[in-house]
Amino acid sequence: MSIKINWRTLPTHIGIVATFLAIPLWLRLPALPFGFAPLYVSGFMLVLPLLFTIISWFLSGMPGWARFKASDIRAGWAVALLGIALWMYGSSGWAFMAGRDPSIALSATVQFGLVALLALATACAAPPPGVIIAALIFGLVWNSALAGAQVALQSSVGLTALGEFPLNITQAGVGLLQAGDVRWLRPYGLLSHPNVLAGFMVVGLLALTDWLTSPRGRVHWLALLILIGTLWAFLLTFSRGSYLALAVGAVFLLPLLWRAKRAQHGLGTALLVAVMVGVSFFILYRPLLLARAGVGAEDIEVFSVGERALLLQTAARAISESPILGVGAGSFPWRASYYFFFDDVPIRGNNVHHVLMSVWAELGIVGLGLFVAATVLGVEAVFKHIRANDSASTERGVLLAGFIALGIIGLVDHYPYSMIQMQTLWWGILAVAMRPT
Repeated sequence: MSIKINWRTLPTHIGIVATFLAIPLWLRLPALPFGFAPLYVSGFMLVLPLLFTIISWFLSGMPGWARFKASDIRAGWAVALLGIALWMYGSSGWAFMAGRDPSIALSATVQFGLVALLALATACAAPPPGVIIAALIFGLVWNSALAGAQVALQSSVGLTALGEFPLNITQAGVGLLQAGDVRWLRPYGLLSHPNVLAGFMVVGLLALTDWLTSPRGRVHWLALLILIGTLWAFLLTFSRGSYLALAVGAVFLLPLLWRAKRAQHGLGTALLVAVMVGVSFFILYRPLLLARAGVGAEDIEVFSVGERALLLQTAARAISESPILGVGAGSFPWRASYYFFFDDVPIRGNNVHHVLMSVWAELGIVGLGLFVAATVLGVEAVFKHIRANDSASTERGVLLAGFIALGIIGLVDHYPYSMIQMQTLWWGILAVAMRPT
């Protein structure tokens, strides 16, 4: 059987797959190539496949654009998403740090602009969803192996050249758990924080559902083996928000699989295996899980919860002072730092751990409206395909579940909005899911 290759879309397909493969990498380039502007976001290796995809899509004549814009819902999503980037650019004129360091707002603008254009190119000309699901599962597997090694060693494994952070349990500022006298290093993978690694793994585990419910026996049994190891590694992150997000994503996905007549294909076995892994993990790591849940009032957890609450209060304060325009793209951590300095609060400013509050604080009610519109229209565009029960409805469903799971994480953390890796993942999987048939 001959394989037909569409040479017009092939470079874009390669770029999209390379982008998804590069998402779980925090790797920064040693020098800025091709005359890149000296912005913080420009230093990430992920920018290279992002740019390659966008440029190849434009140079090939924007394949898929005509079919994409035929839907008013998809067109509205594109307008809202690009509108956020334009509003971010406008906010650089009034951003809190505009006079001192205009690159802060500009870097946030370039970052979201690249993600928005990548999402548009992906929604128009992505390869079949199954290809992206395979890329996500591949990332899930190798991240799980690396996470397991980091936990076993309770330190980094020596992949500094690939962007691994130097880690050990005596190092200040690393992600630790403490239960009594036990200090436990949480895994980072090749990302910047255990919670970020967990967020990526949530999407990978939900994507794995497509293989777990496959009618092909070999695929199903392979997926079960992958589930055992990767779910265990995911639980080792001890990420509360990601635990919740995975549960919500799974509950959302179940009726979609049932409707697509895929539930009978191994779903019961997969659920049984997941429960067995979860119970075994709880038995072995009960003291650490209880400490993470706040039982015993360990100092590390008390500080974590207190800092998040303070940042939420600070975001509300910033919103009350500038509800329409906001403090400018990427500028809230700096505004929070000034609040804390003059209020004698001994912590540094950070992103507020709530995506909607973060968007409102930085971009005002206008930016928040565009953000909500892009989210709602994107989800509705995917649901339209799922309701039509097209040939890729199951794949669309698992990707949409991943998008919703990251949205749940966004209610307790900031990285789906603030970090280019997770921005790319969040809007990228939604774009693949809404790709016209």
